Order: sequence, then C-alpha cells, then structure tokens
Amino acid sequence: MADESVSWNPDDMKKLSSLFFGWARDIDKFVLKASSLGVLPGSVPNAPEFKQRVADRANSLKTSFTNLQNSFDEISKQITKVAQNYQTAEDINKDDAERLREMITNVSKSFPGISKVIPPPTTSIPNPPTANPPNPPTTK
Repeated sequence: MADESVSWNPDDMKKLSSLFFGWARDIDKFVLKASSLGVLPGSVPNAPEFKQRVADRANSLKTSFTNLQNSFDEISKQITKVAQNYQTAEDINKDDAERLREMITNVSKSFPGISKVIPPPTTSIPNPPTANPPNPPTTK
C-alpha cells in the first residue's frame, strides 16, 4: 500500500488561513450593498408589495453573505489552530529526535558497535513538502 499521508507545514496553513480571513473581509462590501438595496416604486398598483418583496430579498442576501462571512472566519480560525498544533508537534518531534541522537551518541561511547544495530539519527529533520494554497478569487 502506497504512503497516502497528507502533510502540510504550519506556514502554508497560516497562509491559507489568511486567505479565508481576507475573503471574509471582502464580503463586507456585499453585506453593505445588500443592506442598502431598496426600491421606490411610486404609486403603481401593488407598489407596497413590490417594495416589501425587494426588502425581503435584500435581507435574505444580507443574511446569506453574513453567514458565508462567518463561515470563512471560522475556517480561518480553525486552520490557525491546526497550524499551531502542527508547529507544536514539529517542535516536540525535533526535541525527541535530539534526545535520541544524544542517547545513541552516549551509548556508542560504551558500545562502539551499536551504530551497526541502531543507526544514529540524522542531524537534520527534513520538513514535509510545501503545499500550495489556492489562489484568492479575483474580482472584476
């Protein structure tokens, strides 16, 4: 079975979080526009009903945009938390690898042939491949 693990580094996750945060801020202008939607139908028949329908649709759009904005804010917040957890785990792993390296170095002083049984860990721990976060949407 092939290795199907997924790995990101914390910096890439923080960039992705920033994109979602930025998109949420971009939605502000749509919320404002939906809030200002209205119509002055004059004195045509059914004018009050028409005006109310437009107002209801504007409120519905405002609610939808606000919900989308809240979702993007929450996604950004959760990705930031995951990035912090990844960084903490990476720091712990580096500390553990250093302790193992020191242990093997110390044991090899008494048992010079130990490196044939337990190879010494590498001195540097490579970072996982960098993932490419998506590009932000373009507006016209």
